[in-house]
Amino acid sequence: MVKAKRVAVFEKNVIDRFIYERILKRADNTSYHFFGDLDNALAVGQTTPFDIVFVDVHFGGENCGLEILPHIKKVCSGNLVSIAVTSFIQRNDFEKIMAAGFNLCIEKPLLEENIFTIGLEKTN
Repeated sequence: MVKAKRVAVFEKNVIDRFIYERILKRADNTSYHFFGDLDNALAVGQTTPFDIVFVDVHFGGENCGLEILPHIKKVCSGNLVSIAVTSFIQRNDFEKIMAAGFNLCIEKPLLEENIFTIGLEKTN
């Protein structure tokens, strides 16, 4: 049996949240939570340690998504997979994202195949 995955999405954009939800609904044995602010996420994260987090690089302002990852890691599982998501990568951004401690960076618009390459299982 596949271990249940707990996914957190740090995204303020309503349309992007809708896309995540459409994709994550198809993930087998997965629960997911959406967060529009860090305080709420950390409060929930202390009782629900997440396995996978998607963080909009511009969550809370320019590059603020990069600054919140250490806070998220404090309350999440040791095997946390952290994915930075952005719609606009400029020169040297990828290096900044990786230096901030993310495991992966994907570009918007979100594609189902990108979401399912990180260890989530699709329902049949």
